[in-house]
Amino acid sequence: MRHHIKLAGFILCITLAIMSFGIIRNFHYTQTLSRGNFFFENTKKATDVQTIKLKFSDGNVITLQQKDNLWHVNEADGYYASFRKINSLIKLLYQTSIYRADYLSKDNKQKLSKDSLFIITYNKNNDVIDEAEILSKQDNNKFYYALLNNNDFLYQLNGDFGLSSLTMDWVQMPLLTLSENNIKRIQTDDFNVFRRFQSEELKTVGTHLNVPQIQNLLQNLWYLTAEEVRHAAHFEKDKFPHTKKYEITLLNGIIYTLTVSYNDDEYWVDLKLDREKIASLEAKRIIDENNMLYDGWFFKINNQTGEAIVNFVL
Repeated sequence: MRHHIKLAGFILCITLAIMSFGIIRNFHYTQTLSRGNFFFENTKKATDVQTIKLKFSDGNVITLQQKDNLWHVNEADGYYASFRKINSLIKLLYQTSIYRADYLSKDNKQKLSKDSLFIITYNKNNDVIDEAEILSKQDNNKFYYALLNNNDFLYQLNGDFGLSSLTMDWVQMPLLTLSENNIKRIQTDDFNVFRRFQSEELKTVGTHLNVPQIQNLLQNLWYLTAEEVRHAAHFEKDKFPHTKKYEITLLNGIIYTLTVSYNDDEYWVDLKLDREKIASLEAKRIIDENNMLYDGWFFKINNQTGEAIVNFVL
């Protein structure tokens, strides 16, 4: 009997040792395998990432889609995505690394906060490459917690996922930036002002009177942004019976034609680029690179800004 007890005790010790070793080894394996690895590894390895969808806890969705090697925002009528924003997002997806990964039971999964950001990447066939759920970050958390592809791990990530849920934050802006010193001429139905060189003040054509009040107009044009963007195919121009047109020529020979279409409620702008015959090759390059941002697009601007532009007089 004593022999059997000793044998059972020995077997129990061996079993516990093996189980402990397995648990420790499995824990160590999880930590060493994941730490430092890229979180969106499938996306990073993919050669045909076509779409990135961001689903925010406030219900807003941003769908970024690549066409002709440029990214577009579907929710902004397919307008061009901000070059800065898309570069930052791609960098986030390609460089976010895992600090830690822990096994997560189904019960614990259900207890996690649902105030999450979902990031889903797709290939050209619209197949999901990665689907991540980034949990809402608490102020005292150093890392973001996340789930990936419905597996059984809870990840801690090195990365900043404080992304904007506002559609217009993802489109290429501003529409227009103007510095007074670079303006050669501003012409509209009501007035025509010009300068011959940069150090000269803008003056009226004919009378050559200085026009310091032009600053009131330029304050609304120096950094012009939009609240909404719409392709010409979806813009109902007949709803906007009034127009105001400005032709703004820069000293480098670039000409901006800015047309404001408006009614009592909204102001929409369309822009066209052209150049003087004497314009430099640099001006031609700028026009060629930026024409796509304007051609065939209408932009809704702030009502206060629109009203100031339309009603400005010398």
